[in-house]
Amino acid sequence: MKIATRLPRRGGFTLIELLTVIAIIAILAALTAGAVFRVMASQNIKRTETTLKKLEKGLSGQWQAVVDDVKDEIKSPPPTGDYRNSAYTYAKALAAGSGSSSDPARFRALYVKLRLIQEFPTSFAEALAPAGGALSPKATYYTALNGASSPGQPYESAICLYLAINQGRRGTTFGNDEIGAGSVKSISGGPTGALNYFVDSWGQPITFERWIYSDNDPVVLELSAPPYAPPSGSADKDDPEGALYRLKGNTWTGTEMQAVANVVGHQITPGSPRNHGFVIRSAGANKNYGDGDDLLGFRANKEGQRAN
Repeated sequence: MKIATRLPRRGGFTLIELLTVIAIIAILAALTAGAVFRVMASQNIKRTETTLKKLEKGLSGQWQAVVDDVKDEIKSPPPTGDYRNSAYTYAKALAAGSGSSSDPARFRALYVKLRLIQEFPTSFAEALAPAGGALSPKATYYTALNGASSPGQPYESAICLYLAINQGRRGTTFGNDEIGAGSVKSISGGPTGALNYFVDSWGQPITFERWIYSDNDPVVLELSAPPYAPPSGSADKDDPEGALYRLKGNTWTGTEMQAVANVVGHQITPGSPRNHGFVIRSAGANKNYGDGDDLLGFRANKEGQRAN
């Protein structure tokens, strides 16, 4: 007689086993998600830095073109009615100070500063009335922004950067296709249509500061040291002779230095030239400007040059 044998039957998973499996799956999912987020964050930073490098390079070329133009304009002054003439005559008046004659080096430095204000505004008000209305506006900005609705900062700064960098100067041009699709957005409110601006990988406006005001701003101190400034001589790249920083008796007083500082928009401390800008800025991943994690064009450009 055959005795039937029964194999023991295993029941379902116990609660503890199920919880253990779920915990393992959750841990693996968290590790995978964390790795994915880190990769995405790194890619966003790299894409933004690439955009900043290209904008930095493009604006540097346009900036230098204006400085080179000044050399020609000093030899052959702009005619009356030309918007540049207002900068020429105002620089002459400022450079004379309390004395009866102008210091040529001081005049050159002032004329460069005033022309840069006209060519690279950072707000709609400045584009339409440079130096508080002491200078005539450039027609390009007047046409694009006169009557425009203000979207507020940082959008005004970003729109001005877009307008400035897309102008041809001395054969120097910049094509938006150089920074790739998705790096340009637009906002309504312009007198002739939408206004364009550059954005970072988080969709935030890329801003532009022509000069940072304070001598003691950390960015200014960084820009005023090598490799961004020469190891000796004037750190102010727009005033290589340091002419604006020298007191000369009755012809150039501390009070007049302060008056000039108010016009150009950055501090002028006697005997202490600083490199105050320019700065192209992304707010970074947290989308807050000026809180320490911003991505700056000059830093990105330095790293790019090092890599090359």
